[in-house]
Amino acid sequence: MLNRQLLVIACMLFISSIACAQENLGLSLEDAINYAIENNREVKDANFDVIAAKKRVNEVTGMGLPQVSGSFDYTYYAKIPTTLIPGEAFGEDAGSLIPVSFGLKHNATAGVEASQLIFDGSYIVGLQAARTYRELSRKELEQTEVETKYLVAKAYYNVLVNDERMEMVLANETRLKKLRDDTKALYENGFAEKLDADRLELSYNNILVEKENTKRSLEIGIYLLKFQMGMDYTQEVTLTDKIEDVVLEPISPETEEEAFKQRPEYEVLRVQYELAKLDHRKNNYAYLPQLVGFGSLQTQAQRNEFNIFDSNEQWYSFGLVGAKLSVNIFSGFQRSAKSQQSKITMHKVENGLEAMREGIKLEIAESRSNYSNSLARLEMQKNNKALAEEVVRVTQIKYSEGLGSNLEVTNAETSLRESNSNYYNTLFEAIVAKLDYDKAKGNINK
Repeated sequence: MLNRQLLVIACMLFISSIACAQENLGLSLEDAINYAIENNREVKDANFDVIAAKKRVNEVTGMGLPQVSGSFDYTYYAKIPTTLIPGEAFGEDAGSLIPVSFGLKHNATAGVEASQLIFDGSYIVGLQAARTYRELSRKELEQTEVETKYLVAKAYYNVLVNDERMEMVLANETRLKKLRDDTKALYENGFAEKLDADRLELSYNNILVEKENTKRSLEIGIYLLKFQMGMDYTQEVTLTDKIEDVVLEPISPETEEEAFKQRPEYEVLRVQYELAKLDHRKNNYAYLPQLVGFGSLQTQAQRNEFNIFDSNEQWYSFGLVGAKLSVNIFSGFQRSAKSQQSKITMHKVENGLEAMREGIKLEIAESRSNYSNSLARLEMQKNNKALAEEVVRVTQIKYSEGLGSNLEVTNAETSLRESNSNYYNTLFEAIVAKLDYDKAKGNINK
């Protein structure tokens, strides 16, 4: 009985967990962006790069700290090496050699060695470069976050526009269905021609096709939004923002001279320029000497029998300290060539910075122009949409009162469908143009 109860409870918990996993999640644009910053795969990779850069700084810093190591080695001489010594010292003939074997079979040595880098110009520059590289990884993270915010916002607004488009299509479908059914009834009772009924049937079928196309666009748009956010595609979401909340206002004239400083990609290139300068300096510092201090303490045991670890036997210790100065005298002109190459790289990055400044100014001007033009087109399409809706309303009234033709109604419906499509396409273009302008100005974070 107890086992059955436990099984029931486990099943209920499992079903509950599935239900929670599939719970519909409400998302504002801000929520979607915040979720993406935490879960987007490219942002995650950029965060990993920041962590790796911090570890790189620790690694380079460690090169300038004391390096300490310990060692223990044991050697067994199956046959002790032989050394030849002059025989004259032992009363032998001049020029004779006497073979002598020195040493014991069992030898062990334990020791501790330490070294300290005292001066190395390349190390100093390398440490600066590691810290600058850490700054570069942070700037690249910021650039990735900005691009992610832009793509999430674009995908979010795409869903909002298609959702609004779907509502309009459904309203048109309802109106056309009623008109089609009424005309069909009139035809069946001999009060309308078959051609009239067929025209409305065709218009109704067209609106059904448009509904399916809009539905697929909406589904793909939601999937794209989840992808940009790094969200599981099975998670149900509902967008809480409304298309009416989007503010599309004309741009007031303003200076763009310092806008490039707000662009993360410019900051990335600026830090790359700092790295290029440090690389050039490192190659120049290669001419400087390197000074390293070192010390060693060792103890040694020699035995005829394997009793190395016998505490009653004696070990013999010795130690040393010293310093080593290394100077590069001639390297076959390699250092000079490396220095010249790094200087060329530095100038190329500097030229890239200047080109990016000019490119950003051009991008801002183009995006401002595109946005202003899209606002003008949007206003025109909005008026066309309102006019088409009014034409449909009037033609339907005339048709119901017997004063208009069925052809006028179908033509008006076709014009309305085209006007709606043009309006929503232009609306999305205007929203994207505004995003492009904000991105060009470096305001996508604001």
